[in-house]
Amino acid sequence: MARHRGRTRGQKRRGEYPPPKPGKGPVFRFVTNNQAYQSDFGDVFASVRVYMASAAAPCSTGAARPYTEAELNARRDRRIKAMKLVVIESPYRGDTSDEEWEHIEYMRECLADSISRGEAPFASHGLYTQPGVLNDTDMFDRETGMAAGWAWMLKADLVAVYQDFGISPGMARGIDFAKHHKKQVVYRRLRAPQS
Repeated sequence: MARHRGRTRGQKRRGEYPPPKPGKGPVFRFVTNNQAYQSDFGDVFASVRVYMASAAAPCSTGAARPYTEAELNARRDRRIKAMKLVVIESPYRGDTSDEEWEHIEYMRECLADSISRGEAPFASHGLYTQPGVLNDTDMFDRETGMAAGWAWMLKADLVAVYQDFGISPGMARGIDFAKHHKKQVVYRRLRAPQS
């Protein structure tokens, strides 16, 4: 067989490389901090080629093999399609700034809980009340934010009502809107009820 740069023509056509002999791989020279270094990366390239070959070839030994990009994309797409779109209803306003911050922290816990259930949550009151977006103390901005959240609710699979702090008037309006549009409403708690 004719050899072409260390490989047979068949190996070249199939993209195969013969494993380099230790110490016989390409030598790289580079300069760092005004000092010249020389390194033999033959063993590193051999392990990369073995890894790439195992990813492309079916595994006959039963050992785990890396996923191809197409397999990873298919797994990701299946996972995304299985996620339910969820609108989070939790309190936002508070009588004091400390209570409002407690509600914001609670909203973050609600989002984390929803994600842990395999859902894709959306909390409009956490997004639209950011500085420079809408002012929750202005009645017009508040109504605009609620309407924008309800527009998302129309596309959602369900509405999750987190009720550890009770149901606020804004939450009650959101629940009524969801029920009017025949959306599934589920009630959840993150903390054990106090007796």
